[in-house]
Amino acid sequence: MNSNGLRNALRNIEGKLQELPHSHRLAFAAACCERAYPNYLRFFQLAHWGGPAALRAALDNAWAFIENPRLGVKDIEELEEKCKAVTPDLDEFSSAEIDLEAAAAQEATFMIRLLLQFCKDNQVSYALRIATFAMDTIDMYVQAIEGIDPADPRVDEIVAEHPLMQREVCKQKEDTSKLAGVKTQADLHEFRKQATHLDRSNVGMVCAVRSRKHFP
Repeated sequence: MNSNGLRNALRNIEGKLQELPHSHRLAFAAACCERAYPNYLRFFQLAHWGGPAALRAALDNAWAFIENPRLGVKDIEELEEKCKAVTPDLDEFSSAEIDLEAAAAQEATFMIRLLLQFCKDNQVSYALRIATFAMDTIDMYVQAIEGIDPADPRVDEIVAEHPLMQREVCKQKEDTSKLAGVKTQADLHEFRKQATHLDRSNVGMVCAVRSRKHFP
């Protein structure tokens, strides 16, 4: 898959999302956020700064709304403010030892803040922005770990063909297909369980810390 393939994949995902109800679109977006959340945990462990509990609360409230929209999202503005307060400023974490983790953590918070906005506003563009953020995080990470020269004319192709990017694109496609088949609350709950029980983040970070809730 080259960079054109990535654009085509996003267009395909957008088309599938257009056919889904709001709750299922939200579930897709929340699953993308879950794969980014461990990147924030890693940053928090290294920098000793931030607040993963704020992000976890936002995700848990979004999932509760997805499973039961009649409840609404409680205190959504407060959740947004708390997430904003723990969003890393890259100017404050610019050392070579932690800048990559800080950038990935920042993008994770951006994604979760967008998810909260998506709960209020049923516009498929939110889901696409979240999905794109996930790919952008991988793009940045791959360029760094592989030592790719940004001036290399093949940079987009190299990133698009990297296993981390391939895995994320496949997961997004898989999730839209799964959600198209979700018919009951039990199905949606099962999707949530799978989305919140991860072994690795979207950049391959091992999820050693089990900070998320377990669902029966």
